Amino acid sequence: MINVSHNISSTSPSKSSFDLKSIMAHEMGHVVGLDDETKLKYGDSVMYESLSTNEIRYNLSKDDENGYHTISW
Repeated sequence: MINVSHNISSTSPSKSSFDLKSIMAHEMGHVVGLDDETKLKYGDSVMYESLSTNEIRYNLSKDDENGYHTISW
């Protein structure tokens, strides 16, 4: 459920909520065929298997890019 009263243009989520852009970036990774990342090599991956409250992660990491380039269409 999305909290419609939340300001999604904010640059940081509240301490008890999840960042919508980060969640949507992760879910769109699944749409294009990426699996959850369990081991990070290059820092914070959009496809990492979990996201903490008050954490922002929607910029693609090298792991995300490498995963995308290995998908065969």
